[in-house]
Amino acid sequence: MGVVANQATDHPWLVAILAGAATHVTVFIRGEWHMQAPWLATISVGTFAAALITDLTRSHSGTVSLVSIVTAFYIGLFTSIVIYRLFCHKLHRFPGPFGAKISKLWHTLNCLDSRQHVYLHTLHKKYGSIVRTGPRELMIVTPDIFELLDDPRNQSHKTDWYDLLRPAKAVISERDPAVHNKRRKIWDKALNAASLAEYKPLLSNHVQKLLDNIDETVAEGNPVLANDIFYWFAFDVVSELALGKTFGMQEERKWHQSTLHLRSGMALLGIASSVPWLARVAFAYVPNFPVIRDWFALQDFLKKKMTERVHRGLVDKDIAEHFIESVGEENEWTEEDWQWVHGDGMNVLIAGSETTAATITFLFSQLAKNRALANRLHRSLESTEPTDLEALRENELLNGIINETLRLYPALPSAAYRETLEDGLKVGDTWIPGGTKIIAPRYSVARLEAAFADAESFIPERWMDKPELVSWPKAFAPFATGRYSCVGRQLALNEIRMTTASIVQKYVVSLASEEDGEAVISEMKDQMAVFPGPLRLIFSRRQD
Repeated sequence: MGVVANQATDHPWLVAILAGAATHVTVFIRGEWHMQAPWLATISVGTFAAALITDLTRSHSGTVSLVSIVTAFYIGLFTSIVIYRLFCHKLHRFPGPFGAKISKLWHTLNCLDSRQHVYLHTLHKKYGSIVRTGPRELMIVTPDIFELLDDPRNQSHKTDWYDLLRPAKAVISERDPAVHNKRRKIWDKALNAASLAEYKPLLSNHVQKLLDNIDETVAEGNPVLANDIFYWFAFDVVSELALGKTFGMQEERKWHQSTLHLRSGMALLGIASSVPWLARVAFAYVPNFPVIRDWFALQDFLKKKMTERVHRGLVDKDIAEHFIESVGEENEWTEEDWQWVHGDGMNVLIAGSETTAATITFLFSQLAKNRALANRLHRSLESTEPTDLEALRENELLNGIINETLRLYPALPSAAYRETLEDGLKVGDTWIPGGTKIIAPRYSVARLEAAFADAESFIPERWMDKPELVSWPKAFAPFATGRYSCVGRQLALNEIRMTTASIVQKYVVSLASEEDGEAVISEMKDQMAVFPGPLRLIFSRRQD
């Protein structure tokens, strides 16, 4: 023992290096640490600062520097992490970028331009259908990946990616299957057929406001930035459904401040979401950084508005009514009840606006570029009331155009992570170990020739009279499948169908003179949800 003690005294740096490596092997190699990242950062910085101050203030020369000891500890810790991830990790045999095998920060650094869908698609083309995109993460791009992940027999579950909104609670981000299923029942009731019928007058009213806005652009004879009018419409719809009051953007013809905060916050989350611990550290230590400040401002605004909506009680036919009804008398609410209402309110705003508006924007970019297709759609709608949702649901061409838009330009290009259970998952002939995070980017799966013939082309007929162009129907999952499927699917489709039919029946839509229709795609952003590039359109009243 004396020899060991002397060795430790003589070689303190070696002891520190070994201690760092041991800390990795015995502690950090297990479990999730993203929620503890802020205090781990505090301990790390605090320890180094204390060592530095001690070194600077003590008078004994020739003593071992505490800073060097702390540094040696971190050298041991991170060296152990790197060696393990490169050579010993259960995913070490899978191909992928060298940097991605060491840290997910590699992913973030390559997606600072919010073009994650392009980056991942490039990796797919370079490395194949299964790519290591993180220390314990694989990107899988195969036609059957969605059915494999959501198959009840596999029961993959949500990853730490879904903790981004904590401490707010929301059904979309709930990782506990039992809690998710219980909360999902409230959403199912809020968005069942009977509830959707109650929301129809609200939707019809906002579609008419959209048409009024377009009429003003027709009278002025100027091109319009389609992104604006479609996003104003979608946000006004969802704000009235979730908060009981509209943002009023269609009347004002300008963005509401809270939606600008949302756009700013989504830009941040699109970059940081691939590294959940980084987002937690940023939220904790730089809350006044502009985009983070905007995100918190949005949360505060929505909490205030949802609280006001709760105080009004069961007076409005909206989604919030079902949240309130599920809890009971307001004076009996717990802190957790408020977290659910606030979180689900934010969920409605983001999931119900960004995704729908983007789909409508991409859809009209296609109609503006293809006058023949637009005219065919107009003829198919001539005898249909644009508010007759049952008739619109049966229109094959309309559904084909919507499906093809959702396929090529999915609302969530690369979001939604899953984690395999202990038993792992078999993809083709490849075994995926248990505890592996999986990302299956819809943007890339949609472009698989094994699933869709002429996959890069916009062909609505593949969903109509040319089924041979779809080799693997289950590769098309814009709303996901299984227990985590999008509960708002039918509401979104109602919005898209009614909006599209109303505009096509009344207007001829064309690209502005300086527009070639490419920027909407080439400049699209992947910020958790997709955000189209600019699209300038001209609306002209139909004369026929």
